[in-house]
Amino acid sequence: MISWMQKHKKYLVVTIWISTIAFVGAGFVGWGAYKFGSSGDVIAKVGDIKITLKEFQDYYSTLYESYARMYGGNFDQQKAKELGLQKQVLDTLVTEALLLNLAKDLGLTVLDEEVVAKIASLPEFQKNGKFDKELYLTLLKRNHIKPVDFERGVRKDLLYEKLQNALKTPVFDLEFNTVAGSMYIGDKLEYKILTSRDINLTYSPQEVKDYYEKNKENYKSQTKYTLSVIEVSPQEVEVDSEELKNYYNKYRTKYKGKDGKILPFEEARELVEQDYRLKEAKKEALRRYVKFKKGELSAQKTLELSEEEVAPQLLERLKLADVGKVFKPFLDKERYLVVKLEKVTPPIVLPFEKVKERVEEEFKRKKMAKLLVQKAKEELEKGFKGKVTDYVCGDDFMALSDDLTPSEAITFFSQLFLDTKPKGFVPVALDRIVLYKILDQKLGYKPKVDKNQALITDNSDKLKTDIQTQNLIQVLQSLYQIKLLKGI
Repeated sequence: MISWMQKHKKYLVVTIWISTIAFVGAGFVGWGAYKFGSSGDVIAKVGDIKITLKEFQDYYSTLYESYARMYGGNFDQQKAKELGLQKQVLDTLVTEALLLNLAKDLGLTVLDEEVVAKIASLPEFQKNGKFDKELYLTLLKRNHIKPVDFERGVRKDLLYEKLQNALKTPVFDLEFNTVAGSMYIGDKLEYKILTSRDINLTYSPQEVKDYYEKNKENYKSQTKYTLSVIEVSPQEVEVDSEELKNYYNKYRTKYKGKDGKILPFEEARELVEQDYRLKEAKKEALRRYVKFKKGELSAQKTLELSEEEVAPQLLERLKLADVGKVFKPFLDKERYLVVKLEKVTPPIVLPFEKVKERVEEEFKRKKMAKLLVQKAKEELEKGFKGKVTDYVCGDDFMALSDDLTPSEAITFFSQLFLDTKPKGFVPVALDRIVLYKILDQKLGYKPKVDKNQALITDNSDKLKTDIQTQNLIQVLQSLYQIKLLKGI
């Protein structure tokens, strides 16, 4: 039930009210299969705590918006279903209810004065460093949140804090030393860099040809799309001074100067005209789209474009569309386009002579990488002589800065401290390999531990709290009955 919380390193619970502030302006999102009655319906009961449909709706909407931002807009109800978003929401609300039951049984409460103080401290509701009630009410109203609901969420969060503090235990020496030992293992290394200069690369034309034959499916032309196109440029729009002024009056708050004041019409005219033309061009494009789709209008031109030549916002839609599909107008390079997909030419394997140079370069890189690995194994087997470091830990990327770039050093150290063998090699690039031997090792390397006591303590505390909370939730599940009442 708490796998989602564990995955995201949450050691208590995500609260709705913080997310609400983080996504000021987020809209409501529906959820398909969850068909209940009114928002006051109880969908689950955990111990003495009821979970309402409204709580489910609020948290689902917030979490949906969070994923939508994470996916850069490529998120929809189908993706939400695949990720089990509904279950994530319900699991989180059940976990909240379990903790609320425990807090109640422990006699923990939150005073009205504490809720007021917390809200007044939030910068989202402050002007010039002081709480502004009008701003507070305005923001809540804009997001369709009643003050009583928001304050209930704040009270709930404060109760979680009190519960966490009540259950909190200090980090003991054994716990600190265990975490310090895992965070700061000090290795004294001997290392050597192998590069392409250590390899005598030879090959025949036939080897390149054979490589092409084995991998010819990787050398295909791009898919091509034949498109009928209608363009609508904003410059085609005739501008009437009276309509322009009406447009300005309607949207005047968009046109402000550096001082934040609304610009007079004449000063804003150029921007107003630009926006007006764009808006009218979109209307005209929609009219032409309807006629084009009905066959009442001919295309202005026909284009055959490869994938890399197609506008990004159109390409993904083309891949999913059937031939004959007419797409609604979209803005591209300051003009609107109406596009019909006439034909799709699938990719074909390109002949060897056309891709010979590309094939040869890829063949050389891969053969070089293979020969480097062989060389590294031979050097490890016979023993190598290299540079010796002082003790290094997993974050000492600059220790090898004379020989490795920062990205190469990160690759090397990441693999070094995952491997359990005392010697080995790590490819850090196609033409570079690091050979290493661990000459000595110290757990909890003291200079590092002394320097990073606060970080170690913080990580120890988080790890301990995470483990304790996982165990606590398991206990609470056996103490408080969980009833799913509707639609789950």
